[in-house]
Amino acid sequence: MSMAHFVRLEKRPEPAGVVSAASRFALEVLPVREDTLRRMSVGDLLQRLIADVSALAARQIELAKQEARDEARQRLRAIVLLVVGSVLLFLAVVSILVAIILAVSLVLPGWGAALVLFGGLAVVGGILALIGQRQLTRPLLPKTRQTLREDVEWAGHLTNSSEK
Repeated sequence: MSMAHFVRLEKRPEPAGVVSAASRFALEVLPVREDTLRRMSVGDLLQRLIADVSALAARQIELAKQEARDEARQRLRAIVLLVVGSVLLFLAVVSILVAIILAVSLVLPGWGAALVLFGGLAVVGGILALIGQRQLTRPLLPKTRQTLREDVEWAGHLTNSSEK
């Protein structure tokens, strides 16, 4: 006598220290005797199939939600680290600029040293900003646009040739 199997997705307790959403779910295979299946009406089989598929879909949705929450938490931590690191780097740049001003002030007055550094930074910053602006004003997705134009043209030839 052979056995058929039904699959059931079941929530299991979270092991200590495990963060993964996928680890919270297990597939459980429920054996069903073939003669039991043969005795079930088509309506009962369809009803069971719909219930099993529905339960599986609900579990998949629950798994996706949990995985999204876990991913959002991890991304938030990464963003916080990035912001804190960026602020510290900004403070380091300010510190080195103050050190440069103090070093140049040995040759020039303090205000002159600050003005020289300001001028240099303004020129470099302006050039970088212009380069960035030019890169942003280029059209987006040029290859995709060209491919779409070609596809529209090709489709137009097909419809024109089919109308003849």
